[in-house]
Amino acid sequence: MSLHKEYINLGNGLELKMSISFSKGGRNWSTGNDVAKGYRGHIIPVKRRTEENFTIETSGAFTGFNVNLLNVQRQSAKRLAEAIKILKGKKENYLQYWKDNYEPQLEESGILAD
Repeated sequence: MSLHKEYINLGNGLELKMSISFSKGGRNWSTGNDVAKGYRGHIIPVKRRTEENFTIETSGAFTGFNVNLLNVQRQSAKRLAEAIKILKGKKENYLQYWKDNYEPQLEESGILAD
């Protein structure tokens, strides 16, 4: 569940969704790595289409990345505000990282084509 989200228009009908969720921590089932407890940022490309009373959001598998924003033991409004501030402060870095590492893959796969 997203606690916060914002979108950056990339053109071609594509937007970069930056959202924040709270992870209870544990072990990642696919990599076997430990996941820290706290706020995580998710940066993924999406296409959105608005209908009469709702919006449809489409994304592809393995087209984005996650980052640890703030390791905490419990959720609070103050800590969420701090995680949002961290996300906004690193927005340009995450956008550039996505463009350098993920955008070429999307262009090759044809996802960016309309």
